[in-house]
Amino acid sequence: MKITSLRIISTDLKRMVRFFEQVTRITAQWYTDDFAELVTDTATQVPTTMPWGNRSLLFRDPDGNLINFFTPVTADAIKKFN
Repeated sequence: MKITSLRIISTDLKRMVRFFEQVTRITAQWYTDDFAELVTDTATQVPTTMPWGNRSLLFRDPDGNLINFFTPVTADAIKKFN
């Protein structure tokens, strides 16, 4: 799974950026007080293929939000997104 971009809006952006810097071990580039970016060539983790055909991983952020990163991988799942 290759993630091109992920945008997260938070009421405590500095805390959220610190968290993702720790998780990814990448220093964020701050462009304004309310916009930071973590630049990577790719982001990979070991995902699981779900019975309905999506390859997925779950991630919980510091605000307690559960984020599901997924991509369809089977023919039936790919059809749903076309």
